[in-house]
Amino acid sequence: MEGFEELNLRRSMINSIESSEEAGEQYKKSVARKRIEKLLDENSFVEIGSLSQKKGVGVITGYGTINNRLVYVYSQDAAKSGAVMNKRNCEKILNILKLSLKMGAPVIQILDSVGGDIEEGMQLLSYYSSIFNVQTKLSGVVPQISVVCGACIGAAALSACISDVVIMTKEAELALNSKERIERVSGTYSDLYTYAKGGATGKSGSAEMVVETDAEALEMVRSVLSYLPQNNYQVPSFQVMQAEESVSDEIDSIYLSGKLSYKELLEYIADKDSILEIDNKMGTKIYTGFVKLRGLSLGVIASKDLEDGYISIKDCEKVTRFVKICDAFNISILSIANCKGFLPNHQEEAKGEVLYASRLLYALAQASVPKVALIMGNSIGLGHIVFGSKVNFDISLALPNSKITVAEPSEIVKELYREEIVSADNPKEKEKQLLHQYLLGEATPFKAVEEGIIDDIIKPSETRITLIKIFDMLQSKRELKPHRKHESGLI
Repeated sequence: MEGFEELNLRRSMINSIESSEEAGEQYKKSVARKRIEKLLDENSFVEIGSLSQKKGVGVITGYGTINNRLVYVYSQDAAKSGAVMNKRNCEKILNILKLSLKMGAPVIQILDSVGGDIEEGMQLLSYYSSIFNVQTKLSGVVPQISVVCGACIGAAALSACISDVVIMTKEAELALNSKERIERVSGTYSDLYTYAKGGATGKSGSAEMVVETDAEALEMVRSVLSYLPQNNYQVPSFQVMQAEESVSDEIDSIYLSGKLSYKELLEYIADKDSILEIDNKMGTKIYTGFVKLRGLSLGVIASKDLEDGYISIKDCEKVTRFVKICDAFNISILSIANCKGFLPNHQEEAKGEVLYASRLLYALAQASVPKVALIMGNSIGLGHIVFGSKVNFDISLALPNSKITVAEPSEIVKELYREEIVSADNPKEKEKQLLHQYLLGEATPFKAVEEGIIDDIIKPSETRITLIKIFDMLQSKRELKPHRKHESGLI
């Protein structure tokens, strides 16, 4: 039709499949667009800013749905001049972020760019600053998820890590400083695999989830979003029970044999196929992840090690961050406690272990969502205060064979019965006898429930139905807190 020639021409240029001389044959069809198509529900993507094909060609922006839920997304197109960040590309990204804030819908950024356009000069600093500013306003209001599929160095890395969850492919790169800059300043060879690639960033905590391929990363976004609300105003709810909850005695037999792991207990508690681990590379002693309990999203913190039971600085960081996300988005918290406290060694203390421990305690204490502690094994001293205490949690439960003490039982026995042990004919045997007596009489959950330290003792087979009832009751929880601008804890 006459008058539409320019519009039709521009649209045909956008829709045509063309190769990029800079990127090579693998980018004959835009990888950035294919990633969006893979992420969103079929035929749901609506592009915004598609006609900006000169300066704004490096990023594709728009909205669509994931499982019929509105989301905003932008995907950097490395086929177009390396997806270099210039004024127009930044404006397109800012527009999407602001729409996400206005509409109260999640935003997903797919990152794969060589960095900023140096020709923009000092204005580039303002562009990046504007993006960071809006991201901080989005934090705790709508879920933000970053997917790192290629290079993400410098300011882009900051943008990624402001998000609630960073999902990264194994061969992607995430770091503040480029390999070249590190080598120039340090004068030594720099290996990306030691700090920027997926394996290293997963262990450092820069990326919560590391997967092999783009397809896995994008599918993981869909999984993570299924546990998160649209925004911080959305109220969680249970699904209507379709049938009576069954109780299995088999798990009780495993527990009594001393072989029940936190994974087996969690699988029994959670809805079928609903367990999703978060931060699976960072920290080795604590599990963090999401589950569904009759459709209700729960954030789970569980002690992994049944023998050692001490947690490290990395574990503290991992749990603190996870608790903040759960609290921001009204996700109830379940703590499966089996902890003796914080790792007792010089290296951890020298790194400021007490600071990280206090941050963890603070995060759990100030979280206003429903919180339930289930003591599975040892709950000793500071470990109990942080992960099992009625002060930190609305309800505290324990399994029958758990141990709850103010300090290590062996330390308590030595302190209380020092003279009796020293004066005995066989001090070691006497200490062993006294320890056994103490564990049977003073360290049991029955003693704790009598003194009001915990609320109830249940069998493993009763955990699912008990937790359903408790979390259902707690959903109307409200806490009035003194007015303040913000907390002063350095979280």
